[in-house]
Amino acid sequence: DKRFFTATGKAQFIAVSHQAPLSLSTKSYPFILNSGRIRDQWHTMTRTGLSSRLSAHKAEPFVEMNELDAKTAKLSEGDLVQLSNEYGEAVVRVNISAQIKPGQLFMPIHWNKTTASQASVCALIKPNLDTSSGQPEFKHTPVKIEKWQYHSEALLLTRKPLDLSKFTYWVKQKVASGYLYRIADDHGSSALMNKCAQLLQLEKGKNLSYSPGSDSAQPIYRYANIQAQKIQSAYIVGDNLQQQELEWLQGLLDEQVDDAIERSLISGRIEGKLAAGKIICACKQIGINSIKNAIQEQQLDSVAAISEFTGAGTGCGTCLSEVEAILLQHPAEQDIKQQADTPPAKSQHNPVQYFTF
Repeated sequence: DKRFFTATGKAQFIAVSHQAPLSLSTKSYPFILNSGRIRDQWHTMTRTGLSSRLSAHKAEPFVEMNELDAKTAKLSEGDLVQLSNEYGEAVVRVNISAQIKPGQLFMPIHWNKTTASQASVCALIKPNLDTSSGQPEFKHTPVKIEKWQYHSEALLLTRKPLDLSKFTYWVKQKVASGYLYRIADDHGSSALMNKCAQLLQLEKGKNLSYSPGSDSAQPIYRYANIQAQKIQSAYIVGDNLQQQELEWLQGLLDEQVDDAIERSLISGRIEGKLAAGKIICACKQIGINSIKNAIQEQQLDSVAAISEFTGAGTGCGTCLSEVEAILLQHPAEQDIKQQADTPPAKSQHNPVQYFTF
């Protein structure tokens, strides 16, 4: 009706002036936490979180941290960390990034109590309200960050949702035809394997399993139940799975199980179409390994060439910055040789910078 919800029915502009943040970093809470959204999710994922394609890009809650700060704190990529202040705490994975300035952190807003055990950033936000909008200081929260210790972790794939409230750390991801859970536990991998087995308890069908020897330095347990050539449930359990390439589990429930898939489940060595790697382009379902292989095999030297050959970035286009980052990190071998043989130019362009909002 072309009217605003004001006494006059007209829009009202409110003049504001800059106000310094009320929350300041201290010796106890030296980092400033920024919060916001990521590329493929919206708010608390009540809709976008139901899409297996959108959930594939960033499957686990995380905090981004500057590489120098991470080195000082003795944190490595993929470590579980606890963010805390006098208001609350959260436990998430750490992503080390050159995009984040020293002294600052970034954590997404999307995960909540239905999708993760302790990943709500709002548990940390101080109730300092803006006098005009009433919004808290979502972009400026003092926190400390510490490594969160655990003794084993698991990826558990199932067609039905599970109650994991007994676990200290868990994350629920929607995948095609089911759910993929990530778990971290205080007990060893053998004890966690038994807990996962009790959760599934499928008697029908074909069961595949692998247990390491008692003298194994890094034991990894694997299990899958197959009925009518379809995976019904599966798990992989180990002391630490962060160095394992396990993104292929996300699409496994929709696959017709053949000998190659069975071998991958038992050996952990992926074959064929399972080897696409972490999804970079959600629109076209293009994985990082597919992009890296195309760069090398086709000697691709530009984002446009990668997009034309693989299809990555030809949908909404929001993954193009990641495609460019992959090209910079993994250039074709011929390009590396040419760069080594070419003397440095007198003037160089500034490197591409990426920003998280």
